[in-house]
Amino acid sequence: MGALRIALGVVLAAAAQAAPARLPGDNLFIAGDGFSLEQAISDVAAQRTAGDPPARILVIGAEARRLKKGDASYTVRDLVASSRRAGTAFYVCGKDMRAAGLVAKDLLPGVRAVRGWTDTPAAQAGSEKSGEQYPLAPGRRMRSLCAE
Repeated sequence: MGALRIALGVVLAAAAQAAPARLPGDNLFIAGDGFSLEQAISDVAAQRTAGDPPARILVIGAEARRLKKGDASYTVRDLVASSRRAGTAFYVCGKDMRAAGLVAKDLLPGVRAVRGWTDTPAAQAGSEKSGEQYPLAPGRRMRSLCAE
């Protein structure tokens, strides 16, 4: 019985490490927080079926810098463009944009900056000072991830 529990624990641990960037239920994939942009795009291609709604990739943390027009590699540009043609939407949290010193016009074509829930007047004031007003992120999970 003890050996079975150990074996089950090993299998569950391996499955957790192999977990995709996808958040279940809403076709939302995350780039950043342990998954590269390439991994998220690959997961979209591998997991999406014809009946699924269009995939959405939220790029967070340091991965957001990789979507800057002037700095994006040709590989990233091509991956994003081909994914967009296939119906995938790309988003970046406004808080991560500010942390990277980016504004919306710095992003690759079609990548949208969005904001999450903001409870503090300081976060709202910071948004006004930068001159960038981002729309509220689509979906509760994305709003939560982009919350300030």
